[in-house]
Amino acid sequence: MPHSTRQAHRKSRTGCNKCKERRIKCGEERPSCLNCIKLSVQCNFAELPSASNSASSVSSPAWTNRLSVNTLSGAGGFSIPSDKPSNISQVPQLNILDLELLHHFSTSTGVSLSTNPIIQAMWGIRTPQIAFSNEFVMRGILAVSALHLARLRPERSKVYVPYSIQQYQAALQEAATILPEVTAENCTALQLSAVLTLIYTFGSPQKPPYFVDVGGSRAPEWLSLFRGIKAIAESSSDTLFSGPLAPLFQAGKEREKLRETFTGGIEHLGELRHVILDTVSDDSKAQTYMCTIDGLEKSFAVMHSWPAGTCEMTDVFVWLFDLSEEYLELLKEWTQESLAIFAYLSVLFQRIECYWWMEGWSVHLISQLYPLLDEEHRLWIRWPIEQIGWIPN
Repeated sequence: MPHSTRQAHRKSRTGCNKCKERRIKCGEERPSCLNCIKLSVQCNFAELPSASNSASSVSSPAWTNRLSVNTLSGAGGFSIPSDKPSNISQVPQLNILDLELLHHFSTSTGVSLSTNPIIQAMWGIRTPQIAFSNEFVMRGILAVSALHLARLRPERSKVYVPYSIQQYQAALQEAATILPEVTAENCTALQLSAVLTLIYTFGSPQKPPYFVDVGGSRAPEWLSLFRGIKAIAESSSDTLFSGPLAPLFQAGKEREKLRETFTGGIEHLGELRHVILDTVSDDSKAQTYMCTIDGLEKSFAVMHSWPAGTCEMTDVFVWLFDLSEEYLELLKEWTQESLAIFAYLSVLFQRIECYWWMEGWSVHLISQLYPLLDEEHRLWIRWPIEQIGWIPN
């Protein structure tokens, strides 16, 4: 009987120190290997052998001998420090992953956040400039960019997704320290951070549950992000409308004005109006529902007026920003009418799934709402279900 031979494998001598301590195979991803990212520990690699001896035996080309610090620091005013580090370990290390993510955000992710060229430039150029002075904004950029790359390069998602989570959590912690006091100096950075948090939440592979019990109040957790963005905008409107984010706010105002020009009803929302008026006896609640449907109807009218793939997120989100406190209270109480109205938002979400970070949210929303409705009120949302092509289990 032939003896089986153990297949030889190459031992890695260039893995990180943590993997060597744990005696596991290191993937050698730089600047942090996947094992260290998963464990949220500092990853470091052993220094390479110094090449100074071999380098000293090679003569420098003639043209380099003619260049000196004095020559370069002459008339042009350009200078090079004359002190050289005695050891290569003294040279600051580059975080290649961060550089990759920042480059990708400036050249690709920023463009993907809008169809308006002016707003695309704001995201791709102006936002990174602001981030250089506000670390929590930079972390938000890296988090969103990593999510985007994970979609484009699924074979590396095990590197990008864990790193995006790390950066996202760090960004939230840092922003939370200054959020209680919004000033003219920090409102732009805080608003950018809030919007990036919103995009990250929608773009995350693990979509949050629709409702979460918070202190006995069954509130839509991600909906609170819209309230936070609105609060910052209202407290610092003059600064934001005249600052680096002016294109974003001006475009939003223009789209909002466009909403007011639309008249005429949407057939299926009209049917929802009638059935609510016929079944809700409380006049105050009925009025709240009617006002909420009015705003929703305007969003539908705007969406139907634009070709597919040209809608802005503002066209949908403006309705969420404008929801009244009265309606939000009814939504927290899970009243059947408020949930049915909210289910129509899934159709609007489907129209902006041309944005990568909104993909799948139409089905996610309606599938979370459907179990909360009784048999009678499930009939009220047949049209949204048919429009997005979802089949209840």
